[in-house]
Amino acid sequence: AGAGLLATSWLAAGAIAQRERARLWRAGGALLAAALLVSSGSRAAVVALTGGIGLVTLALWIQRGRRRRDAMIGIAVMLLVAAAGILTNERLRVLVTEGRWSELAAASNTQRQALASAAIELGASHGLLGLGPGTVPLAYPEIAGRSAWVGAPDATLQVHSAPLQVWATTGPAGALTLLILVATFLPIL
Repeated sequence: AGAGLLATSWLAAGAIAQRERARLWRAGGALLAAALLVSSGSRAAVVALTGGIGLVTLALWIQRGRRRRDAMIGIAVMLLVAAAGILTNERLRVLVTEGRWSELAAASNTQRQALASAAIELGASHGLLGLGPGTVPLAYPEIAGRSAWVGAPDATLQVHSAPLQVWATTGPAGALTLLILVATFLPIL
């Protein structure tokens, strides 16, 4: 889902900046990447995509002189993406219709919380450079039993959060590098 989110934002930004034929190709690619995100089953992807559309709408609304039409189109696209995400994702659908997480989603939430706390511990306990890329599956089982979260997985390949994965595997130095990269390239987008 993370790659799909990056592809969607990169292609959409290119479609806005480009002219004619290149704009069509990039807009089509952004739509395909957005469809991938909506259909991926990732709750966070739907929220991030909807929020990203909101930020782009706000930026374009301000840049183009606060035209009501721009705001209405952006809000309509946000609502369509959110609706598509809810309709295609059983976990979100249950949350919206019943006002609670399903048992499956609640178990997933518990596992994600356990993985997040483990990632924070792993990144903090292995010095400036962290564990090293690809080592979460080797180090996680050692701390899985100490997890404060009942229902934590016994093993994992990743921590299911790109920023926390960077923190766990590359430590504070890698996390700082990621922040610098994002801060550097954000104005370009």
